[in-house]
Amino acid sequence: RIKKTLSLFKQQKKLKKRVLALVWHKPAVAAGENTILTELISLAGGENCTFNGVQGYFKAAPKFLLNCGADTLLVFSPVEAYLRHPVLKNLEAVRKKRVIYFENSDVFQRPGPRFFEGVEKLRKALEK
Repeated sequence: RIKKTLSLFKQQKKLKKRVLALVWHKPAVAAGENTILTELISLAGGENCTFNGVQGYFKAAPKFLLNCGADTLLVFSPVEAYLRHPVLKNLEAVRKKRVIYFENSDVFQRPGPRFFEGVEKLRKALEK
C-alpha cells in the first residue's frame, strides 16, 4: 500500500513552487537534502529551494535566506515569529503572504501512516 501511494504521488504533475522549509526561526534552521521535509515537499509537487548540497538540517545564513528564491515558506511554529524576524520578513514568500503553517506538524515531520495525509495537505496549500 505504501509503495502504491508513493507511486501515485510521484506521478502527479509537479507544481512550479520553490519552498523553503524552516523548522525554527531563531536561528533560522532549514531542511536541506536527505530530510523528511524535502521528501514531503517533493511528493507534494514542490521543490525544496535548499538543493545546494547541504545535507540534513542546518542554520541558514541571512544571505542564503534572501537568495534562495523561495516563493513559499513552510514553517512549523506560529507565523508571527517569521513575520517579525529581521531577515525573514524580507523574503518574497513572507511579503506575499505565502507562508504555510499547520498546527499539527506531526503528519509532516514524523514518518508514519499519517505522513501521506501531510503530503496531501501540503499539496492543497501549494495549489492555492
